[in-house]
Amino acid sequence: ESPPVLYKYAISTGDDREILERVLTLEPRFHESHYCLGKEALEANDLYGGEAHLAMAHEYFPDSLPIVTKLAETVFQMGELERSLEFYDKALALAPTDREALLGKAICLSFLTRHDDAMLVLHEMIDLGQWYLGEAHYWLAWNEHELRRIERALSYVEQAKKYIPMDTEARTLS
Repeated sequence: ESPPVLYKYAISTGDDREILERVLTLEPRFHESHYCLGKEALEANDLYGGEAHLAMAHEYFPDSLPIVTKLAETVFQMGELERSLEFYDKALALAPTDREALLGKAICLSFLTRHDDAMLVLHEMIDLGQWYLGEAHYWLAWNEHELRRIERALSYVEQAKKYIPMDTEARTLS
């Protein structure tokens, strides 16, 4: 029962939890297992279990973009917006143009009612081009709407619909 062999088997078959727990029993320093257990807990809608495993993985792999980003998403879902923002900032320190981290940060700032800061991040995403342009325009519209700048919001809604024409949320803003 070699922990590396068990780990590789667990992640390749999708039969993770029991095997990964066995890996940690055999070798508690096999911290990669916590990342996989955290993702599995999240898939089972166990935010607190997922967050606990991701935090353990983060302790040993603080510069892992996937771990930091998944932690940011998880604590956001838990309603810990300031903490989520800290993780998104850390993710962006690791990868300044990571679109998922930029979008997550913008959404966090939006819900923290830091609309101008959120819109700066969203414009940065648009300037980078290519990915998540519809989402960036959607959140620009959302923030403009929150600031009661309806004409500007409608303009961004129209842009969002061009990039994500089937998105019902973009349509509900208009």
